[in-house]
Amino acid sequence: MKKLDVLFFGILLSLTYGYTLITDSSSTYFVSDAIYLLAPLVAAVLGVIAFVSFGGLAKRSLSLLLITIGLFSYLIGESVWFYIVHILQLEPGVSIADGFFLAAYPFFLAGILIEYQLNEIRLTFVQYRDWIVYVFGALALVIAYFSIFGSYSTDSGPLLNAVNIGYGIGDLILVIGVCLLLLMAKFGHGQLKKPWRWIVVGFTAMMLADLAYSLAGDAYYDPAMLAQLKLPIDIGWILSYVFVSQGMIGFIGIAREAQDIMSKLTSRSKTVVPQ
Repeated sequence: MKKLDVLFFGILLSLTYGYTLITDSSSTYFVSDAIYLLAPLVAAVLGVIAFVSFGGLAKRSLSLLLITIGLFSYLIGESVWFYIVHILQLEPGVSIADGFFLAAYPFFLAGILIEYQLNEIRLTFVQYRDWIVYVFGALALVIAYFSIFGSYSTDSGPLLNAVNIGYGIGDLILVIGVCLLLLMAKFGHGQLKKPWRWIVVGFTAMMLADLAYSLAGDAYYDPAMLAQLKLPIDIGWILSYVFVSQGMIGFIGIAREAQDIMSKLTSRSKTVVPQ
């Protein structure tokens, strides 16, 4: 699967999801939610392939392993939520699914920090004042206001408030990680920074969709606001997985190119007859 294939898959998945969501006369959204699960599934599977392609437990692949664990945590969370809503037919509320979603954020940040450390980037004070820091610093303030302070409600119980605030903190973690990745992509070197840019786009789409969901509140679940709120927010989450998948495809391609070069060098060395 190439980058264009993943992009086409993302467009097709988004269109299919949107069509099944809008045309669902039963308002259960069973089919559309099942289609939605394909996005995190593809991202997680490609993450495993990328990890294996980079040689398992090699230092370079450790960051991919942690990112992939985070993706699987998201996939499990999405699957548990689907099971609760559509199989058990219960109100979503606070559930174990939230635990898996929240658990993904530390893995994402750990993977990014390891990659940043491996690149051995030493930025000056002037470089830290780059536009990237200002833009994502402003985004962090917006997330902190709306997704952390704004998510607290006296009408909600302590557990629901804790979970909502946890998502806001998780998005702040992603802001830090994305900011580091962008600095690495701008001031770093080598081919690996190209796939990481797709990861940046994916995580940014995820943060923006989370922020939109936090701002929407209960209106997200209002059938009358289906096309205005739920559809664009859900497609934002779908595309976040698609962009991360594109990044994983990039890692797989780079790893396979390196393996081809090594195998050619090895085969050539075997054909040399010693004098």
